[in-house]
Amino acid sequence: MSIEDLFKKVEDVNDEKIIKKLNCEELLQEFIKWYEKNYYFHSIGCDGKLEYFHSVFQFLKSYEMAPVLISNFYQKIKKIKERKESLGLFLSAMIQTSYDQGWNNFTFDKIEADCFGAFLKGLDKKRLILNVGKINGNLAFFYSDYCEFTAKEICGMDTMTNSTRTKLKVENLSGNFNFWGVEKCNIEIGVLEGRFNLGHAKKCNIFIYNLGYSQNNVQYFFIPQHCIFISQNENTLKIIEEQTKNKTNKYILKKGC
Repeated sequence: MSIEDLFKKVEDVNDEKIIKKLNCEELLQEFIKWYEKNYYFHSIGCDGKLEYFHSVFQFLKSYEMAPVLISNFYQKIKKIKERKESLGLFLSAMIQTSYDQGWNNFTFDKIEADCFGAFLKGLDKKRLILNVGKINGNLAFFYSDYCEFTAKEICGMDTMTNSTRTKLKVENLSGNFNFWGVEKCNIEIGVLEGRFNLGHAKKCNIFIYNLGYSQNNVQYFFIPQHCIFISQNENTLKIIEEQTKNKTNKYILKKGC
């Protein structure tokens, strides 16, 4: 399924422009009530995740969504329930709603939720910008398009899977680093710790400055197509080259910054 197909449902609900302006506490209570009522089961696959995101988006689209409201919602809701995958999707729908209303450059100190940043879609000349101190959760920035993400630390699996035309800059990335299906993305990593999977990555620029482990303690699985790997660290390039020397895929190893 293409990224265009995934977002078609979301784009179809952008026609209604009636905006409800309530005070912050009234809005928070409405959002919490809806969130608690509409439980999402994390075992549902990609289509189920998008369906939930879409249902949240439909609910939120008629409310004014200032960025401070999103932060306040997260601070309240994380005290009520333990982390659920639905929380990350709900926050993502709030961010998308706010972006569509004209806000941008969203900032969070720490997020503990799966699927945070999933299904976010910006524009070519106005990328959706999201800055996070630390993310504890899987599938961060899943299926994003025309976005720009920065983070000091991400601890989780399958970051940015199936994203397109998106930029990611992270100081420390640990967990299963699975960039399966990424295309036309710029990825910059300070320290990489964990399994590195670039299955079917296409036309990406990938900057890796340091590997946080020895060559013997990691498994790599590369199927890159027309990607460029760049690092100032010669040892990093050497490890990548040794792990990919028996593969027939097209890629370039390059020293630089």
